[in-house]
Order: sequence, then C-alpha cells, then structure tokens
Amino acid sequence: MLGMEWAGIRSAESSAEFVPAAVANLLDEDFRTRDDAYASLDNGVVQDGRLSEAAYYVVPLLIDLLERATSDTGKDLVYDLLYEIGNGWADDVDHVTLPDGSAVPLGIACRRAVRDHVRLYLRDVTATDATVRRRVLDVLVSMNEPDRPGEIQRLLGEVATTDSLVLADIAQANRDL
Repeated sequence: MLGMEWAGIRSAESSAEFVPAAVANLLDEDFRTRDDAYASLDNGVVQDGRLSEAAYYVVPLLIDLLERATSDTGKDLVYDLLYEIGNGWADDVDHVTLPDGSAVPLGIACRRAVRDHVRLYLRDVTATDATVRRRVLDVLVSMNEPDRPGEIQRLLGEVATTDSLVLADIAQANRDL
C-alpha cells in the first residue's frame, strides 16, 4: 500500500495524494502537526461519516503505524480514524476492488479491514494513556458482530492486568457491548 498510486484514488473532494504524508504525521511529537494530519484525513478520507474510496486503502497504513509505534503519542487519533472508517457509510454504488479481484461494497470492505485487526488493538487496551485506552475500547465495542456473539467480550477477558483503571474501562466496554 505504501508504493501505490494515491493520485488515482478518490478522497472526499479530490485525489488521495495527501494521504501517505498525513498518515505519517499522525504520530509526530508536535501536537499541531498531529492535529493537522488528523483533520486532513478526517475531512478527506471519511467526511461526516461518509467514506471515500481512500478510506479502504488507508486502513493498512494506520495498522502499520500501530504496529511500529513506540509510544502512545498520536495513537488516539489513529484509533479515532479506525473507528470512523469501520463505522462509516457509503452509497450502495460505491465499491472497492479487493486484492483477490472481487468488488465489495465500500462500507463492508472498510468494516472488514478494520475488524481484521482486533487482536492487534488488544495490546493498547492497557495503554498508559487513558485516552488511547478508551479510543481502542470504542473501536473494539463497535466491531462487535451479531454473527460472532461474545467474541469481543472473550477477547477483552484475555487482557491480563491488575490495573484498576484499566479494569474499570474494560468493565464499561463490556457493559457497552
């Protein structure tokens, strides 16, 4: 996904050429740089809940950020975007072509792309930053599927911690399920 032609992918109002640089800036040490990057992605990839074609293609970049992150700085923004993409909507005519060549409705493809990584998100359930922890729990709760009853609760039950704040956040997430 890093070597793809972003200029040929649609964002909310134009091409998605800005996406790789904006994603890279989500974990920047400078708050303003992170905030500007988030705003451009929030307005360009998913705007008021409506998904652009770029939304599907940005998920692997966000996952890569989470896998490589060495601190909690900016992760809350990454999880906010994952939440928006996983819970966004698209018109019925909007489809995306998956790597296997099949065309899938954009909203379904985005939800699956976000949901495919729930196990990765679990490591941030115990984040020291309470905002990151709550954002990841929001994503996990939103990925609960009727055809997989209790899966998210089981995964949250696997989190090993004695931290009372983390346990309280997990208990709240379980109530939200």
